[in-house]
Amino acid sequence: MPILTPEDEIDLAKFEVELVKNWNKMIGSQKSVTAAYMKLSDLIIKENSAREIFLRTSRDVYKQMKVLAREKMSNIDENDGKIIQKIIHDNEQIYENNKNFLNAIKDLGLQREYLHKEFQELTESLKDVSQKRKAVVHKALKIEISKNKLIEGEKLEMLDQEFKNIQKEFDRSKGRYLKKVEHIESTRNEVNSLWNKLKDSTMGFD
Repeated sequence: MPILTPEDEIDLAKFEVELVKNWNKMIGSQKSVTAAYMKLSDLIIKENSAREIFLRTSRDVYKQMKVLAREKMSNIDENDGKIIQKIIHDNEQIYENNKNFLNAIKDLGLQREYLHKEFQELTESLKDVSQKRKAVVHKALKIEISKNKLIEGEKLEMLDQEFKNIQKEFDRSKGRYLKKVEHIESTRNEVNSLWNKLKDSTMGFD
């Protein structure tokens, strides 16, 4: 097996910084998609408002057809009424389907916005871990150099204490990062559940 060196940990810290940068770019792209979902929900609200007016007018037409159908000279027969009845029924169903889809996509969009925020906090936490990882390595190297220079015991003891403090900071930072990872899994499960809700709502659209 290859011998690991402090430079390997420093390289890891550099890769983590690069990961944070690209992760944030990806989050930005995801936020754009979520914004499109929310925009779509606004459009569905407008569509349903227009459909409400259409349905109101359709019912007025059907009501008037029923009146005219009693007159033989009206050129309105039973089939005309059935056609408009079907149009009303179909559009009532689409209206309800739209409402279900609207609720599902809004719930998903809001939960995704929360997830994006959590991921941004996670990348900040990872960045902090990376910075503290480098600090630990640099301090360890400094101590090794001091030992080789046969520095006096009191100063070496001080350096050792500084190292322990930096190591504790790293451990705390990593602990915070791991807690965020754990919490995000819970949020992701909620988002996945809302995806299923959205999938179940996609039926009967025109």
